[in-house]
Amino acid sequence: MLKWQILDQLKKNPESYLSGEKLSRKFSVSRTAVNKAIKSLRDEGYKIAAFTNRGYKLISSPDILSEYEIKSRLSSKILGKEIVVYDSLPSTNITAKQLAEEGLPEGTVVLAREQKGGRGRLSRSFYSPMDMGVWMTVLLRPRIRAEEAPIFTIMAAVAVNNAIEKLCGIRPTIKWPNDIFLDGKKVCGILTEMSMEAETRTVYHIVIGIGINVNNRSFPEEIENIATSLNMFTKNPPGKSELAAEVLNQLDNLCAGRYYDKKKGDLISRYRSDLNMLGKKVKLIRGSKESAVTALDIDENGCLIVQHNDKSISVVNSGEVSIKVPGGYI
Repeated sequence: MLKWQILDQLKKNPESYLSGEKLSRKFSVSRTAVNKAIKSLRDEGYKIAAFTNRGYKLISSPDILSEYEIKSRLSSKILGKEIVVYDSLPSTNITAKQLAEEGLPEGTVVLAREQKGGRGRLSRSFYSPMDMGVWMTVLLRPRIRAEEAPIFTIMAAVAVNNAIEKLCGIRPTIKWPNDIFLDGKKVCGILTEMSMEAETRTVYHIVIGIGINVNNRSFPEEIENIATSLNMFTKNPPGKSELAAEVLNQLDNLCAGRYYDKKKGDLISRYRSDLNMLGKKVKLIRGSKESAVTALDIDENGCLIVQHNDKSISVVNSGEVSIKVPGGYI
């Protein structure tokens, strides 16, 4: 699209003015078409100065989610082949699963400015207000069996931590298996879902939903004591497209070349070092049952090793834990 081509030229020449005549020649379009493209960019929030006899210069870019802004920052080999951005969705995971059934390729990414029915684990709601965070889902088609799928949740958690550390200079912690914490409060949730062939347990596709609070000013009363946002830890939180792109780059690094097979030990070690509940008493929640256990460690597959009150040890490969924080349990 012409406006993105022009924007690309403006970003490549941040200190220069580009004349309308030069842009029209470069893209073989009329000056009128250039003017319309500039107007369209301004309508989307880009501040572009225009001076007679000098041309156009990009002054600033808006903090928006857009295919262009994300793709311009990608270095990934797999993720981001297709990027679809919606103003509003019930759930990016639901839409990604629909697109998967329609045959969209591995690496497709679905994003929304808001989710009206965002979901977490155990069908809990996930607060996803307009333009306050990164709400996205990645579609993967790995050739694996269902038993291997949990490694993708681990990769996503490590990727989010890597991205936040790189852009914000702080490294979050992880509550097994998939919640990201800063200063004892949840800043990101991850929901991994898969479709498989029942008889062979071969995976058709996996969708990884990632929701990161970036610019939240407040939270609903029921979660205000247990949720947080990146803007509460840095005066200049990353732009949403910048953060989305960096998470995709980090996750792609872990997915590409079946890293999770070749260097699985390194991945598990990084994940273990980020966990915030090892050695602590936690609630183990499996279905409708809750029990008090001590979280001891994780095994080579990322399963949680726990000790029960009777001192017996067991390995937990599904379910979740709840830890005590000042605002309650989360």
